[in-house]
Amino acid sequence: MVTILLMDSLATRLKSLRQEKNLLLRDVAAVVGVKVTTVARWERGEREPQIENINKLCDFFHCTADYLLGRTED
Repeated sequence: MVTILLMDSLATRLKSLRQEKNLLLRDVAAVVGVKVTTVARWERGEREPQIENINKLCDFFHCTADYLLGRTED
């Protein structure tokens, strides 16, 4: 149950961060080094990124993993 909540938070926050920066799915995919469909699945909550991809996303969006995973509001 906790995993589902974290995935939902990650999906929501990832999409929100991407849209705030006016980026396309392909922009994020290129930065992380994955397919566009992979990022789309993350944003829909269908898949979870591996830890190295979470780190890349956090570096790119200048946020913490705790924020991206919905553990904090900061």
